Amino acid sequence: MPRSHGIFAAIRQAPAAAEPSVAALRDGRARARMGRHMEAAAAVRRRGGLGNGLSGADGTAVIFTIGHPDTYASLMVGFGRPLPGYRNWVYTSLLGALR
Repeated sequence: MPRSHGIFAAIRQAPAAAEPSVAALRDGRARARMGRHMEAAAAVRRRGGLGNGLSGADGTAVIFTIGHPDTYASLMVGFGRPLPGYRNWVYTSLLGALR
């Protein structure tokens, strides 16, 4: 995230109506990210995770939300959280949510 934050910010801030190719890039990246998160949630389930009644879709949503570039931007850029603290938060949040 530290290296790609600027790219995500530029894509997010570009007006989709003025530049349809930027909107298509943004939407395509979101679909690809969601697909990878579905694979990750399925792997967690195969290893005995996704307890507490979490469905595969719920697990995917947890991973998508915690690992989303906007979450990174809010915590790191907006609130100045130090990188080691952010990484620890991601790790412990995913472990806690996906057990």
